[in-house]
Amino acid sequence: MLAISDTGSATRTGDAVPRQHVAELRAESVSVDFGGLRALNDVTLALSTGDLLGLIGPNGAGKTTLLNVLTGFQRPTAGQVHLDGETGSRWTPQQWVRKGVARTFQGARVFGRLTVRENVEVGAVAVGASRAEAGEQADALVRHYGLGEYAQRRAETLPAGLRRRLGIARALASQPRFLLLDEPAAGLNDSERAELVGLVQEISDEGRCGVVIVEHSMPVIMRLCRRIHVLDGGQTLMEGTPEEVRNDPDVRAAYLGAT
Repeated sequence: MLAISDTGSATRTGDAVPRQHVAELRAESVSVDFGGLRALNDVTLALSTGDLLGLIGPNGAGKTTLLNVLTGFQRPTAGQVHLDGETGSRWTPQQWVRKGVARTFQGARVFGRLTVRENVEVGAVAVGASRAEAGEQADALVRHYGLGEYAQRRAETLPAGLRRRLGIARALASQPRFLLLDEPAAGLNDSERAELVGLVQEISDEGRCGVVIVEHSMPVIMRLCRRIHVLDGGQTLMEGTPEEVRNDPDVRAAYLGAT
């Protein structure tokens, strides 16, 4: 059963893990090899429910590969991934979603020929909701995230900013404990970026799920994140507060090529 509040948020009664439970998602000494190329090398990263963690690094640093490992799209060559004490390194993407880890992708992937409402329904059905429950959940999320007037439009007709918002709403329909966002601000204008920052901040403030955001827009990362994990060449360069990252000479060198 789904219980939907006036704000449009929802919980499923009878969940194995209650929403007040503080869960942890952790990559432990993870490495990934593609043939002779090591895309990730001994990376450890952890976050808890309610955290908002930025994941940054130059192009090719391994950010999307790490998200793929954390969501079952890529198995690590070495190391382990844990969700609340369970080892999930060999789980499929579907298992990760059902365990409470949802993600968005680069390029605002949506089901273009489905309506906006149907796209959000898919997220709920994926974790076992009935069509009636999924429809109720979709209606609440579509309203809450400002997509109500577009509910019956094909998703492919939406502008970029609204497609990004739709992708997040669809991920939230699975009621995740952790939400991973892969470059959600790419291609957005300043106004759309500001709206995105407000949306992600609201999700984090509600405290129902931890958020990891991969993003090249430093203003977005610096405004949103309490902690930032920096990758370079597939390895962890540092992790710290926005201020610590901004002032670190190794981070500047990685981004600017300075010595």
